[in-house]
Amino acid sequence: MTPAPDLDRRVKRNQHDIEDLYLLLDETKEQLNETNTTVSRIDATQQEHSATLARHSAILDEHTAKLDEHSAILQSHSAKLDSLTATVNEHSIKLDDHGGKLDEILTILRNGRDTPHGA
Repeated sequence: MTPAPDLDRRVKRNQHDIEDLYLLLDETKEQLNETNTTVSRIDATQQEHSATLARHSAILDEHTAKLDEHSAILQSHSAKLDSLTATVNEHSIKLDDHGGKLDEILTILRNGRDTPHGA
């Protein structure tokens, strides 16, 4: 059995194709390594961001609790101020009433001076 006349050519072409496949494989491996490196960096960055977000969430929870405390204190102060305002209003009314009574007393005293004692 004699080899086909184009066997050498086909063998060389197959050998060349195989070498090209190995080159493509090497390039693919290199690209895969670069991609793995990039993905690893992205993963590390995302983990850092997750940790930062967790810290920020904890701080936000603390601040929310503190603001709730301040809000309760402000409501308490507001109620006290409302009570004090009501008391001041009551005192103002009493003061006006006392001022009127003092004016009457002064009028009586002045009129009483103008008249002789015992008259």
